[in-house]
Formats: sequence, C-alpha cells, structure tokens
Amino acid sequence: MRHAIKLFIFISVLILFSACSSKSDFMKQDALQAASNYPQAVIHAHSFIDFNDSSARDNLLWELYLGQSQYFDDNISASIKTFDKAEALMKFYRQNILSVGVAKDLGAILSNDNTKPYIGNEYDGIMLNTYKALAYLKKNDFAGARVEFNRVIDRQRRAKDFFTESMEKERETQKEELSLTQPSQDKENSQFQELINKNYPELNSYQIYPDFINPLSNYLAALFALANDEKNKAAFLLKETASMLPTNLTVQNDYTHLDNIVDEATVWLIYEEGLAPELNQMRIDFPAWIFTSELNYISIALPRLQERSGAFKYLEIRNNDINISKTELFSSMEGVMKTEFKVKYPSVMKRAALSTITKALMQNTAKNANNGWVDLATTLYTILSTQADTRIWTSLPKNFHVAHFKKRDLNSVDIYLPNGFKIYTVELLDVKHSLIYVKIPTLAHKAHVSILPLGDLQ
Repeated sequence: MRHAIKLFIFISVLILFSACSSKSDFMKQDALQAASNYPQAVIHAHSFIDFNDSSARDNLLWELYLGQSQYFDDNISASIKTFDKAEALMKFYRQNILSVGVAKDLGAILSNDNTKPYIGNEYDGIMLNTYKALAYLKKNDFAGARVEFNRVIDRQRRAKDFFTESMEKERETQKEELSLTQPSQDKENSQFQELINKNYPELNSYQIYPDFINPLSNYLAALFALANDEKNKAAFLLKETASMLPTNLTVQNDYTHLDNIVDEATVWLIYEEGLAPELNQMRIDFPAWIFTSELNYISIALPRLQERSGAFKYLEIRNNDINISKTELFSSMEGVMKTEFKVKYPSVMKRAALSTITKALMQNTAKNANNGWVDLATTLYTILSTQADTRIWTSLPKNFHVAHFKKRDLNSVDIYLPNGFKIYTVELLDVKHSLIYVKIPTLAHKAHVSILPLGDLQ
C-alpha cells in the first residue's frame, strides 16, 4: 500500500510538472530581451505569470524577467511594482525554507528539483534590489534608492548565514524522508567532490568573488553614498570593492581620491555587456552504494553552466570627436553566478542522487510485485522525471564595464563603439554626480542608454 501511494504521487507530480513552463518558454523570453525587443518581452513574461497563485512554481523567475523588461522598456513604475512582488515572494520562500525545509517535499524527492518553486539565487535578489535602486534614481526618488541600496548591502551580509542554515535544514529533512543508510558526512563529501572533479572539472575554477557578493552592486551603493553626503559609508564600500578588484583603475582611483571626487562634478558610465550563462543538462553515472547497498550505479541528471557570448569589449566617450574616457572591464556577472553555483553544486548533486536512488529502489519493488502495469508505470516515470533543473535568470549581463570623467563645462557626450560608430548622444544632467547606464546584450542589437542622477546636489 505504501508503494502504491507513492506511485500515485509519482504520477500526480508528473502531470502537474508537465503543465509548467518549459525551457523553450524561458529561452524565448531570453531571445526577446537579447534582441532589445522589450515591449514584446513584457507581454511574453506577463502571459506566464499565474496571478491566481502568487507562489506558483515559476512565478518568481517570470517576475524577474518581467521587472527587468519593464525597466529597459522605460516603464519604471511598473518595473518597481513587479520587482516588489518578486522580492516579497523571495522573502516568503526563504522564511518557509528555514521554518519547514525545502527538502521536506515528497514530490520533489520522488521527482526532481523542477517540481519545486523557483526560489531564486542570492545574486537574483541582489540584482533585483540593484535594478530597483536604479529605477528609483530614474524617478529622482533618492529616499527609495537609499532603501534599495541598503537592502543590497544587507542581503549580501545575510546571504552566507541563510545558505548555511538552509543547507543544514535540508540535510535534516532528507534524513527524515529517506530510509537509506547514510555514511559519515566526511566520507559523503569526499565522494561527491571526487565525482565533481571527474565529471565537471571546470567547476573548480568558478570561485571568482567572495561568496554571495556582487562587486557592481557594492560599487553603485558606494557611488550613491558618495553623492549623498555619506562619505564614511562610501569609503567603506569603495574599500571593499577595491579589494575585490585590485587591477581596476577606475575603482582604485575612486577609493584613493575620494575627497577630490566628492568635491568635483563627476559622471560615471556603467556598461552591461553580453549574455549571462544558461543552464543545460548533463548525465553522469553515480555510485549509489554511497547511500544504499541495494544498488550499485545509477545515472543522474545535473545542471551545467554554459557560457554565452559577450558584446563589444569597450565603449568610448567623446565630445566633439575628442576622446574623454574609455570603459574598462569592471566585473563579471558570469563570475558572480559561477561563484554561487559552485557553492551550491554539491547540494544539488546530492538531491539529484537521492531522488534517482529512491525511484530506482521503488522500481525494483514494482518489479518484485509481478504487476506489469505498475512496473511499466514506475519505469516510465523514472525515465521522464530524471531531469535537471535548468531554470536561471539568463537575461542578466555577462560582464560589467566602467568609466568616469569630470563633468566640468560639458553639456553632452557621445558614446562610440570600438569600430568608431556612434550609438548615442547623452545630454548630461545639471547635478554634481550622475550615472550613464548602458546595456548591449549582443553585437547585433541596439543599445539601451539612460542617464540617472546619483543625488540632488548641484
């Protein structure tokens, strides 16, 4: 009877799972945003949000896509509203994980991570608050921007504690749900690391930045503090950013000459370049005897990061054909994503292994029951449900670039591509400190350019 009930859950979860968004739906959204077709991207993302169930499986990811599309479609109020919903949902998931445990979900253990809601990565939340801060700057709402930049810093501070607590909760709930003989944690971790080294060797190179820190978000918070008479806070954040980016001349100059920059009218340019990685699926043979003596080897499905193309390697800033400044590589959003992916990967691998082992053991039980239909059902379910979770916010950039220059008596500047083609003329704001923000997803599509005040000082 116990196995019959679990079989029913198998089939029910599979039916539910089949009705959810597919990877092709997300990649269509990615393509629309990569083509800078933000009006259609807004429509597409909006059509997949379940407004009757705020915590629907894919709602958070669709809201991240939607909020970002609305921002670059210059629908700023709508973007803030959407990101507010996404942030509330992310908070709900994190509170639920720590109080209940995300692994305490029989459907997820008996199927795969795709059946669970997309709860967001820490870099998702950091970029969500960063975009909200930029949106408030666009509205000249400096109080709103201050709240969001403070949330960025607080989110980065709390991220490691949340990760540690959630992983411990997951480990506890896995022991409750699974009647498998578990080895010592040291042996288990050693086995997993050996498998990762063998099947995904490039993962070892993914540690680029401190865990759960986005240098760009840190830097923007520093510039905002600098422009709003919070010099000590700006100095602290710039020092932290400079320590992560020791070769970046712009950041090092900002930190070293903070007093001069506070006093002089300055314009910064941030350039979002290229496309963030996507997740694809790979399968590896896994030694099931790590957990149970009833099976030898199984095949598990795991996500694998796939790097994607960049755009132009730098932008030039000119006035009347005179070069004023040129961007330099600031930081890698891809690197931020890789850093977090590496930290979480052993847990993802373990969940996939335990899920597949459980299904394999139940398949053996079905065979021993001498019921052909039950045997067929469990076999088909095992095949169809062994899938990696490849959901990820792909419309983030690959890299960030930075430049700055003194405003002096300039009224406008022109932005040029490396090939000498002018893409935009920016009318400078009558404020002391401002930010030009440029996004170019691919070499083939147009740039989105805006200028934002960092403060209201003249």
